Amino acid sequence: MFGGNMNESKKRLIAYAPIRDIMKNTGASMVSKEAVEYMIDAIVDFVKKTTATTLKIIRSNKPPRTKITREDLDLVLKKI
Repeated sequence: MFGGNMNESKKRLIAYAPIRDIMKNTGASMVSKEAVEYMIDAIVDFVKKTTATTLKIIRSNKPPRTKITREDLDLVLKKI
């Protein structure tokens, strides 16, 4: 569902350790590397989809805009 094969060589956009720490601080006593990688892929996918949806909305405005604001994101995130 999220991302591709994690064994492919690609630049990591989000650091591994902070995500693992968030998961552990939320109550997971142990977190596998695969679980953290999957979570990172899910986060990246969420950001890409949210950005794409926001861009569709702001580009349909008259006049169209290119800058995403917090208010734009609030509108999209409330629909989720």
